Amino acid sequence: MESATSHWPPAEGDSVRVKDVGLIGTVIKTKGVQEARFRIQVLATTTTGDAVALKRAKAAARLASRWYSLNELEAVS
Repeated sequence: MESATSHWPPAEGDSVRVKDVGLIGTVIKTKGVQEARFRIQVLATTTTGDAVALKRAKAAARLASRWYSLNELEAVS
């Protein structure tokens, strides 16, 4: 059960998870009403200090930072 403080659909600044891949990002822009779309900025995360791995993680985050429909997202608890 969702808490009274959580709300859906998300607003700018809310954290969300992309369902299919499990990436977590922040809503940076919204558009539309009937077919609402949400621009998500995914943060690059890596557990190593490897420069090549960090570069790849940043590139993957840029590609994942795009417009998503509401049914592609879920709330982060």
